[in-house]
Amino acid sequence: MKTSTIKRFSPLPASLLLSLFLAQSAAAQSAEGPFFGKQALINYWATASQGSTWATRVYLNGYQTFFASGFGPASEHFYFQCQDGLIRSNCNSLTGPFFPTYTAQDSINSFVGASNTPYTFIYQDGSLIQVGFGPAFGRFYLKTCYADRNYVVLDSAWTVYGSISGIACLPRL
Repeated sequence: MKTSTIKRFSPLPASLLLSLFLAQSAAAQSAEGPFFGKQALINYWATASQGSTWATRVYLNGYQTFFASGFGPASEHFYFQCQDGLIRSNCNSLTGPFFPTYTAQDSINSFVGASNTPYTFIYQDGSLIQVGFGPAFGRFYLKTCYADRNYVVLDSAWTVYGSISGIACLPRL
């Protein structure tokens, strides 16, 4: 009777391969992201600010998540957890979030095809912040989300193509 030898799969090579992949993906990150979590964002800025004499503040969803002391006014960097779950400085979404407010206006104007001329009416917290040429290009309503550094999101919009739902303010991570 012949006995067969069963070879067992060793998890070591797979885990080694995974760790190499994750190390490379972390090294490939840029200041804009994407980051896979809050700790990855903190680790990036802890490394990036080493040896710098300038102060650095990093905000995630409007809340300060990293600070490196130094001279001069702090360089500030703003990040948001986007709808896909990744952390970026710009979610590239009409709904936001946005910091500062003019980036929301730029995004809306680009959406309606008017990047250099404001065709839309834009309101922030009920106050008109941009006068448009007519209702055909829509009305967009932004709301301020309050945190350590406030930011805005699209609350709702009306366009000739229909209404657009906004998003809620992001939680503290």
